[in-house]
Amino acid sequence: MRSSICAAVLATFATALTASAQAAQLASTGSAANGQAYFEFQVEKPVSARPGNPRAQYPDDLRARSRGGDVTCQFVVDTAGKVDMATFEVVKASEAAYAAAVKRVLPQMRYFPAEEGGHKVRQLVEQDFRFAPAE
Repeated sequence: MRSSICAAVLATFATALTASAQAAQLASTGSAANGQAYFEFQVEKPVSARPGNPRAQYPDDLRARSRGGDVTCQFVVDTAGKVDMATFEVVKASEAAYAAAVKRVLPQMRYFPAEEGGHKVRQLVEQDFRFAPAE
């Protein structure tokens, strides 16, 4: 039992380390034209979702099976409040179909961009999406 707990802790740590490395890579990949992306803790006013954004469409086959799930993804929101899809990464997804649904809806979503020093800046965002069958 002790070894299985250690294995679970190590697996969780490795996943967190990988996600952290991916986030650092995403944040630093901004070109000179786009500007570097900031982390949430580096900005005075972080990104926030605009009201009325569309929702990811629940995949029909998973809805028919009453199968719920989650997606955690990372992406950069630019200074216009749009998702830079070149930076989109899935951190974890309970089903690939949920991740695909999120990827399809993100280009339509709009955000209030982050601000630092009175200027709009690009920010790396990690967002969770939940798919729950109707009760």
